[in-house]
Formats: sequence, structure tokens, C-alpha cells
Amino acid sequence: MSSGTATVASRTLSPSLTRSPARFLFWTVPPPSFKGDIVTPDDPGYSGEIARWAVNAERPAGIVAFVKDTNDVALALEYAWMNNLQIATRCGGHSASGASSTKGGLVVDLFCYFNYAVVDPEKRTARMGAGTLWATVEKEVIQYGLASVAGTVNHVRVDLLMTCTSCQY
Repeated sequence: MSSGTATVASRTLSPSLTRSPARFLFWTVPPPSFKGDIVTPDDPGYSGEIARWAVNAERPAGIVAFVKDTNDVALALEYAWMNNLQIATRCGGHSASGASSTKGGLVVDLFCYFNYAVVDPEKRTARMGAGTLWATVEKEVIQYGLASVAGTVNHVRVDLLMTCTSCQY
């Protein structure tokens, strides 16, 4: 680093975006380019946002970022890096091990804005968002007389079962 700048993934950050020595500098106001939503422990509804399928998997996150696009993901990850925060990704919150939670760190929530399925009935395929649950896929494919073939629990995220099962539409 020179002149107060830092390089992250081949990008140079301005001096105001260099890594902070403070561990928990929460966004009081997200950057203007952040399109999603931010929830911190002081916000109403915080406990509902960190709730998980298994109570033993819940951790009190320092901040939850409900990202709307890849730019939001990049900003959230950059923020976590600058503040030395542990990162967890939440899709369906089904991880009994607590992998979708982090104590005091940043949770990148993909479920809120990336829980969708778009069906192409001609090709008999579906495109899904990164936070999609099988219930969402089932609801969409059934409209075209199709079915999802992957597991029996529809409140599990798509990517979890796709790594274990062959899927066809």
C-alpha cells in the first residue's frame, strides 16, 4: 500500500475506503450505490432477520445485508473486509450447523431478493436465483405441468440439493 490506498481484487480503493483497524464499524448509512437493505441489532425486526430453521444455528450478526445485485454483494464483502468481519451467506437459513449465521459479523442475505425461479416451458428448464428455495421452484414449474426432481423438503435452498442430486425439469 502506498499513499493511503489499498488494492482489493485488482481494484484500487480510495484512502477513505482503506481497511479500518476498528472491528465493528457498522454502516449507519450505506453507500449511495448500495441498493439493498441493511439491518443491525438496533433495528426493529432484527431478531426475525437472524432467525434460522434451527434455533441452535442462530448467531447475533453485527449486520445483515439484503443484497439486490452483484454490486451490492461486492460492496458488502468489501465492507466486511475493511472491518475485519466474519462473513456468512444466508439463502434459506436451513443450515443446522450455523453456516448461515455469524456472531458479530456480516450476513449476506440472498433469500430476500434472490428467491425466484423463471421457467422456460419450451426448453423445459428453469433459471433460479442464488437464494431460491425448492418451494419457489415447485410453485413455478407446476404452472407448466412440469415438476422438480430434487429432494423432499421444499424449504431447503436449491443449491444445497443440486450438489447432491441430479435435477431435471
